[in-house]
Amino acid sequence: KRRLEPTPVGDTSKRVHAAPGGGFGGELSRGGDSRGAAPSHGAFAAPGHPQGPPAFVPPTLMMLAPIPAGTAPLPAMAPLPTLHCQLDGGESDPFAAVAAADDADAGEFSRRGPTMLEARNAEKHCDVVCSSGGTTRWTDRCPDARATHIAGSKQFAAVFFENGTVQLYTPAGRRAMPPLVLPGRAAFVSADGGRLVAVTGDCSLVVWELGVPGEETQTMRESVAPLLTGPRAPPAPPMVGVRLAKCGSPVAQFADGHAYAFHSRLKSWARVADHSFPRSEFTTRLRLPPGAGGGGHGGELHALQVAAARSAVGMGPSALLSGGAGAPAPRRETGRHLECLLASAEILGSKHEYRAWLRAYVRHLAAEGPEEQSAVPLRELCVSLLGPLSGPVDAGDSAGEGGSGNAGRWVATVAGAEKRTLLREVVLPALAANRASQRLVSEIDELLVVAEKRAASAE
Repeated sequence: KRRLEPTPVGDTSKRVHAAPGGGFGGELSRGGDSRGAAPSHGAFAAPGHPQGPPAFVPPTLMMLAPIPAGTAPLPAMAPLPTLHCQLDGGESDPFAAVAAADDADAGEFSRRGPTMLEARNAEKHCDVVCSSGGTTRWTDRCPDARATHIAGSKQFAAVFFENGTVQLYTPAGRRAMPPLVLPGRAAFVSADGGRLVAVTGDCSLVVWELGVPGEETQTMRESVAPLLTGPRAPPAPPMVGVRLAKCGSPVAQFADGHAYAFHSRLKSWARVADHSFPRSEFTTRLRLPPGAGGGGHGGELHALQVAAARSAVGMGPSALLSGGAGAPAPRRETGRHLECLLASAEILGSKHEYRAWLRAYVRHLAAEGPEEQSAVPLRELCVSLLGPLSGPVDAGDSAGEGGSGNAGRWVATVAGAEKRTLLREVVLPALAANRASQRLVSEIDELLVVAEKRAASAE
């Protein structure tokens, strides 16, 4: 018998030798793999039971696949004694309108503070209180369970309970419908306008449209499990919240600043904010407040990128050298960073940010000169915004469902902006400032005039 000793990685001084008969040494025959699989039989003789020379069995090389990382469990927060949520205020707030009507009836015309929603948990029940300016407007007692989350807007209020249900209220405090049963206990909730999003403990993500009474509908039901497996599984930074972007897409945020937006057409999560470009020229600008030189102008994407940049501050200067000799040059990394920012602004439907990053990207490509690596992408960008001089045109941001019927179609808008308007107002002026791009500017400008004339005549 030959005792096996652990061999460090890269050390070839100690090798595992195959025993006669094709197996390995006796020390290895006591068990299976490291996960507790049953030991193999047939290649070794039991003690005290000699066996003749066995037939030759070729050595088996077992490649053990790693155990698939399970979905990270979402936090199941214990009910707090009291939960608070500020509802939308202002003259258009229905909650405040109810209070104003009561004051008018009583002869009072004082300006009140924000409208607050409060859930007071007892041992086995919950009291829901809506108040404005310190005055209680309506209350409700839910005897079934305690509240874990509350959310609301100027159009509704929602209270989530530990038994996996949610109760919806109107601005006047009426129960809009019976308690709704969720796929699991709520982990994250958020409200925006007439929309309500909830992520449950089983990683289900549900979005409701509740703005029009009598026409409430579920607009989305997806899963956040892909964001909690693999590299994002524990001990990776956990998810800290899910909210709705202005375009209606859910956005999941993590403790390390990474943010993922759901791409409605591709049915996939897209990472719209991270700190993958530490050497980009625009990374430091993202850390500045809105209007202080950053390209995002204080939009949704800018806020997500700032959060990611702040979490990367602790990485230190070593992050700039982490790529080693094979890392792309800072100018090259800046171009890739701008491409990601441009695509992220499109997914989030941020019109003003898309214009800002498009201008920065065009200037970056034009500054690279007439080299092949910059001239070809620049021309491709201009052609994609110009579109066909004649042919089918789709006026929406999406070309519809996939299929051969959409071949050759061109979508006239991106991120809520007209592509040809962007070409004329953003791209061509940015190119005109560069002397090496004058020929391309003249060519695209002539084609743009022809395309606009044909589009006008077709109308």
